[in-house]
Amino acid sequence: MIQILLLCALPLAQASRTPDATPPRPSARDGSLWDYIEAPSDSDAHDRRRIRRQSRDLAIARQTEDNYLRLARQAVRPPLDFYRDPAGHMVDDPLFLSEVNPADFDIPIVINADVIRWMNYFTGRGRRSMNKWLGRGGRYWPMMYAKLDKRGAPRDLVYLSMIESGYATHAYSKASAVGLWQFISSTGRMFDLRVDWWIDERRDPELATDAAISFLTSLHKRYGDWYLAWSAYNAGPGRVNGAIKRHGTRDFWELSAKKGLPEETRNYVPKLLAAAIIAKYPERYGFTGVEYASPEVVDTVTVPANVGLDVLAKCAGLSVDEFRAMNPKLRRWALPPSPARHTVHVPRKKGRKFLAALDKIPEDQRITHRRHTVKKGETLASIGKKHGVSAGAIQTANKIKNPKRISVGASLVIPINGSPPARALADVRTPRRKRSKRSKPSSHMVKKGETLSGIASRYKIKTSELKSWNGLKSANTIRVGQKLKLKASNSAPKRSKWSSYTVRRGDSLSAIAKRHGCTVSDLKKWNSLKSSRIVTGQKLKVQKS
Repeated sequence: MIQILLLCALPLAQASRTPDATPPRPSARDGSLWDYIEAPSDSDAHDRRRIRRQSRDLAIARQTEDNYLRLARQAVRPPLDFYRDPAGHMVDDPLFLSEVNPADFDIPIVINADVIRWMNYFTGRGRRSMNKWLGRGGRYWPMMYAKLDKRGAPRDLVYLSMIESGYATHAYSKASAVGLWQFISSTGRMFDLRVDWWIDERRDPELATDAAISFLTSLHKRYGDWYLAWSAYNAGPGRVNGAIKRHGTRDFWELSAKKGLPEETRNYVPKLLAAAIIAKYPERYGFTGVEYASPEVVDTVTVPANVGLDVLAKCAGLSVDEFRAMNPKLRRWALPPSPARHTVHVPRKKGRKFLAALDKIPEDQRITHRRHTVKKGETLASIGKKHGVSAGAIQTANKIKNPKRISVGASLVIPINGSPPARALADVRTPRRKRSKRSKPSSHMVKKGETLSGIASRYKIKTSELKSWNGLKSANTIRVGQKLKLKASNSAPKRSKWSSYTVRRGDSLSAIAKRHGCTVSDLKKWNSLKSSRIVTGQKLKVQKS
């Protein structure tokens, strides 16, 4: 079939010899402070509902994409119309490829089979997600364009944020990446984003956009190629450098054809290009009723530390939820005690009125809740007596189901005036040192960015043992979503239990293996299969774990 290639010329700059800027991986030790900080289910009591909703939406979008790609790999035959009228079929241009003008973009545009596959996805199964992302984009594009223009970076980089997060500030990925640009904590800190118990600046649209532009421009300077820069943003510079060295080419499409990069990264660039093309001409592809969100226009003001969010919201004429939505970086019930001053957003043209209202509030009334760390021997009653509030108020404020079960080291919010806040403003947490007494888990699900050696270090086992227990020939063969055994099989194992699985339409051995926590080799061995070919309705024997 004829492939249309539209290439924008890029200057071939010599790769920068700057030191490798591969972001340091988060600590993998049990008891890591950052593991404690970043757990989204508990650490963000204010935003739990928003986090769950946006994270679920992002996970559904990713699952839909995976299903589409799996079916696309199987649908290798041309459509029936091709056989009936080959010439007429090839003349047809349902995606308006002949009308795509590279001059309309400031990133290099290539249209090939991979890009077309993603265009078909976004105009088909992924249409709902694309429609939602376009609508959200209206809120952030003006701000992003201004920052990209100031740094001399391509405006069309906004579509990288689109495919990363769908423009959701609170979405967590499986790799614990957060925000519009989906930074993991180590990369965020590398570009001066604050990530701690009080604040997560990866959620702040403006600060995260500044960090993303710095990261992307540094990667482009290193590789002299946007496709490699995007690949490094997705997979890390280390993997891209290794692929270039192994295969002796700096051409993304060659590296992709040789499978030198992870599958997710091989799809990342064509996915971005497809999203850019469709977002550039939305009406052409049927996105005519998009409800674009209005750009958020705010005043940025500087306020003292240790002020309650309910006090700030009242001064701004907002509800606590509205104030938090305007300041997504804030994770707690108050501004942190350090540094001495902080910046917050309030509605446009209300900055002076807000500061005047705050100045009228005495300092001893600016904080309506305080933090208390549970000590050994303390009860809710004794804590309440110490702070002059009832145990019931503390229980309500912290959503404690059983008042007799509070853990030493847990953080509690104490309502100073004795009445609990409208919503629970903090969480009860069991410190990591208590959790570490639990027995070691028997398995681990591989997440994005993890390596076999890193997983082995986390669980204090040898990499060679991990390879042996999981039948791995190479430490580089693990994949995202793979279930790894963390213990050796018993010397005298119990008799294996088997179940039967009926192959469904669209199934593949790899998908079935992933679903049952085994490998493709296991399925072939158990069912005496010589190849990976299976048919709908076929019965497969599967060993229960």
